[in-house]
Amino acid sequence: MQYKTLRINYFTFIFILFSIVSYHFKSVLIGYFISFIHECGHIICAHIFGLKKVKMEALPIGFYAFIQNIDSLENYKQILIFLSGPMMFFPLYLLNNFL
Repeated sequence: MQYKTLRINYFTFIFILFSIVSYHFKSVLIGYFISFIHECGHIICAHIFGLKKVKMEALPIGFYAFIQNIDSLENYKQILIFLSGPMMFFPLYLLNNFL
């Protein structure tokens, strides 16, 4: 069974509503974008290693990716999946500074 879902927590809507009312929506949107890029790094690397069962959830503090059966991989592959999230910012850094 393969599943790829994006769930949105109910409190996320309340958080976004409060950010709109308090004029902080732009900052919250930037935070969500950064969190989304970070979690996509983990998911892309997991797909490269053959893990297809992924759930992503939007929480008030950002996104959360749940990758099932990550324990079945070798240790170096697990470490690469864990490091791939922060490494997604390196191409964005290069794009921002050199273009």
